[in-house]
Amino acid sequence: MVFVPNMKVNGFFLSLFAILFILSSCKPSQEKKVNWSLFSKTELNKINKASITYGRKLQAHNLYVPLFNVDYHKNFRRSIPLSSHVIDLQRDSVFNIVPVIWFSNRIFLKSDSTQLEKLSEKIAERIVQLTDSAPIGELVMDCDWMPETKDAYFGLIKGIRSQLPYGIKKMTATLPLHYLRYGDTVGVPPVDKVILKLVSETGLGDLNEEADPLEKELIRPFLMDLQTYGTELEVGIPLGNWGILIRKNKPLRMFFSINKDELKRQGEFSQVDKNLIKVSEDAYFQGEYLSRGDFIRIENYRKNSIKALFPLIKEFTSMDSMGICLWDLNSELEEEYPTDLLKSWFAAKK
Repeated sequence: MVFVPNMKVNGFFLSLFAILFILSSCKPSQEKKVNWSLFSKTELNKINKASITYGRKLQAHNLYVPLFNVDYHKNFRRSIPLSSHVIDLQRDSVFNIVPVIWFSNRIFLKSDSTQLEKLSEKIAERIVQLTDSAPIGELVMDCDWMPETKDAYFGLIKGIRSQLPYGIKKMTATLPLHYLRYGDTVGVPPVDKVILKLVSETGLGDLNEEADPLEKELIRPFLMDLQTYGTELEVGIPLGNWGILIRKNKPLRMFFSINKDELKRQGEFSQVDKNLIKVSEDAYFQGEYLSRGDFIRIENYRKNSIKALFPLIKEFTSMDSMGICLWDLNSELEEEYPTDLLKSWFAAKK
């Protein structure tokens, strides 16, 4: 017996499949979800209620806070943990409180392997003391390492992890934007996650009133390598301001952000005007030794530039969800960048 297909039935199913295909293709693509985090340069017990409220309104997942700095101490002639802050990891059930340790490159330039091994032990001991021996879910290493210090820095990260008596689930490192492209030179840190500092390294010759470290066309070329970096990545977007160190009328370096409260707590600075700070006495600030007579010129990030970063990031991200870290948490964010505004910037198509 030869089976003869019913042409009417087949035509019906073909039409049905065509309609279903058209309807499915007309559905809007699924919007990316964002997991917000906040990075604070103010220690946990000094963060004001307004800042905490801001994080809750944003429904931030992580709150990164300083634990201590590590630097080479010229009097002791060795590297030691400095400016420690006790952290109660259970203080707030809304956020994951994540400790941050800042490292100076001087550590790795002035220390040999034996000294670095002992330093990793000291750092692990200090972490346990300052977190009241509570297990840490995540620990952030903040350091703009150099090609010549990468091996020492990466070795210290491994040493700290191995020394923690209760282990750690996630090790994270901050990552300057241009390191995305030059991994062969600067290396890839042995961590589980990186927080990308989405600021272009503007040339010192361009550090003037018109300079814009968030200009998207300066940032775009580096994001080409975003998907291939090879580890979990959270994008750090700066809010507020940035600074230029000026010595003898020449710009020397950029500061990622300037916390005015941090400057006020140090007695070596005096405010000349709204956007100019004078170094009255030799001082240490954000990993830089400043000389009496230096100036820090403060420039504000432009809102339009920040707004343009959100669709730019989504353009180079194929994942359904992504992490965005807002940097640096302060009491003025609610007025300057309301949470609804930031969410609308992320949701916008362009």
